[in-house]
Amino acid sequence: MKRKRNIKSPLKTMLIYTASKVEQVYFGQVRKDCRYTNMTVKSVKELKDFPNFISQAGRERTKGSYSSVWAFFGFSDFENFDPKELEENLKLAKKKKIHLCWIKPNLNLWIYLHLALPTTYVLEDSSFEQQLEKAISGYSLTSEYLSGKGQNLHLVLFSKFSKAILNEKQYNIISRQKTGIPATNIDKLYLEIHDICGNGDITHNQKTLSKK
Repeated sequence: MKRKRNIKSPLKTMLIYTASKVEQVYFGQVRKDCRYTNMTVKSVKELKDFPNFISQAGRERTKGSYSSVWAFFGFSDFENFDPKELEENLKLAKKKKIHLCWIKPNLNLWIYLHLALPTTYVLEDSSFEQQLEKAISGYSLTSEYLSGKGQNLHLVLFSKFSKAILNEKQYNIISRQKTGIPATNIDKLYLEIHDICGNGDITHNQKTLSKK
């Protein structure tokens, strides 16, 4: 009997390369909670300037032969980051074959969007942080918190994901009017995650969480 050839396409892989340890830990939660076995999350070993961060992400892409690489950063990761640097370095990112995902000022915004929509453009990060500290017991945007007391933060917020995406779109309108660019394009990153990694399977984690 003639054996059938296995014509299944090889599994695509993706890398999320972050500018800080706290971002790495957060997306590590995403990977673990959703059981994305073909997702890798790494953070830069030494953050210098923005072009260097892009170049390091490019080297990781080559070294790991990933299907898709996203360099994730918050504006606050870089001292006095000028939004013009985004446009100035798009050609470099394209040359290195990586995607850029940004958030202004940092992950506090993305987490806050799961809970509420800012009605005006927020200048100070402390405003988001103060509100999150009131809403989430013990909250702190640190790798220590996300690795400890906040290790289930992504799982807790998961059911509010659709709300966060809707709030992101609305807040980006406000951001464009104020600064000329969206505050974040994290929705594009999640579209790629869905395309490459599929739907997240969090059923086991939800059962574990409900027992606590």
